[in-house]
This record gives sequence, structure tokens and C-alpha cells, in this order.
Amino acid sequence: MLEKRAILVTYPDTFAKQEAIGLAEPVGFKVTNSRRVTQNHGKFGVGSVKTEELKQIADETNSADIIVD
Repeated sequence: MLEKRAILVTYPDTFAKQEAIGLAEPVGFKVTNSRRVTQNHGKFGVGSVKTEELKQIADETNSADIIVD
């Protein structure tokens, strides 16, 4: 299976992060970086500042996908 690089956005909880990685890996995603969300902003829980941060990380890590938990 082709491995796709992805960034994970999840809650500041170790279990939640590990669970999300555990769900992403079997379907072909390699989580290259992760970011915590502590406040719910916007339609998808990510505000404009976090969105810009994620775009920069995606460019730096050559990640084409962002997984929001």
C-alpha cells in the first residue's frame, strides 16, 4: 500500500492522539506531524491562525493530507 504523508490535528490528550494515529496508519497514512487543538474555532474546529500554521507544516513536510480528529 502506498504511504501518504499526513498531519494530524487532535485534542491535547495522549490517548486521543495515539488512537487517531492507530486509525490513520492501517489505511495508508504516515503521520508526519501533529498539532493540538485546545479551542473550537470555525466550522471544522480550526481557526485561521492554526490553518496557516498547518499549511506551513504541510509545505515543510511534503504532506498532502491533514487529518482532523
